[in-house]
Amino acid sequence: MSKLHLGSGKVYIPGYINIDSDIESGADVYDDIVTLDKITGEVDEIYACNCLEHFGKFRYKKALERWYELLREGGILRISVPDFEAICDYYCRTKDLDSLYSALYAGQDSEWNFHYWCWDFEHLKKDLKEIGFKDIKRFTPFVKDWSINYVPYLDPEGNELPDEDWFTGTAIALNVEAVK
Repeated sequence: MSKLHLGSGKVYIPGYINIDSDIESGADVYDDIVTLDKITGEVDEIYACNCLEHFGKFRYKKALERWYELLREGGILRISVPDFEAICDYYCRTKDLDSLYSALYAGQDSEWNFHYWCWDFEHLKKDLKEIGFKDIKRFTPFVKDWSINYVPYLDPEGNELPDEDWFTGTAIALNVEAVK
């Protein structure tokens, strides 16, 4: 049984092949997660948290197609991206744009750390169906990463809130599972 964790960054998931393009991430494999040239054969599961939105309008579809190709029949794709509907709802209720900049535009501290695309559940479901995925539904996060993204996440002084305060905010992660 093989599982891929794409765009792993500094979040290492035991039992998965952790893949990232950053050689300082501590990943098991360094590869472009769109093309995944170093991965051959079929895999049982792919987990990609907050990386799909870093690809433009046409490149993200190439990523989804490649991931679909790698999955065995019945294999599972789990994707987490910022939830545009939740972000808009939060902003309309609070007018707290400062808490949303990272979800909307990423950290912008390196050439790859920009967001180029966004989804709500229905749009992501449509994209996945076009590729050939089925049984598309939301999933409950299982890793402490951006799949449990809440706002606000900083206190008024700019310090990250402790979990017990952060997790009482508004969830703005869209966690979607699909089957090949």
